[in-house]
Amino acid sequence: VSMIVGRNPDALDEAGVARAALESLAENTSDGIVAPVFWGAVAGLPGIAAYKMINTLDSMIGHRNARHLHFGWASARLDDLVNLIPARATGVLFALASGKPCAAGRVMLRDARRHRSPNAGWPEAAMAGALG
Repeated sequence: VSMIVGRNPDALDEAGVARAALESLAENTSDGIVAPVFWGAVAGLPGIAAYKMINTLDSMIGHRNARHLHFGWASARLDDLVNLIPARATGVLFALASGKPCAAGRVMLRDARRHRSPNAGWPEAAMAGALG
């Protein structure tokens, strides 16, 4: 888990480790699968390449710290913009695939905006709703 989440797993109990792994799965499904497919459908191979460049730039320098304050802020906001539709689509896909689409969709609509990220909350909330 320490290789895929942005928190210290030593401070997590078993449920916390499971929660961290599921959150990572939800967000990475959006970033690594749905968004590239979406941008490929919209703009072909150049769309996929542009999306992956923006997403990688955000991963590398899109942090709130003094070193990357201005450029990192811009890359993070651009990443937020290009993931608006794919993140919501991922949430809908999780809800539909869950076997409990109404329950998962209800939780997604209720809780997605409570996440500090404008996009990560959509697939994470849909997965949480699907799992009860």
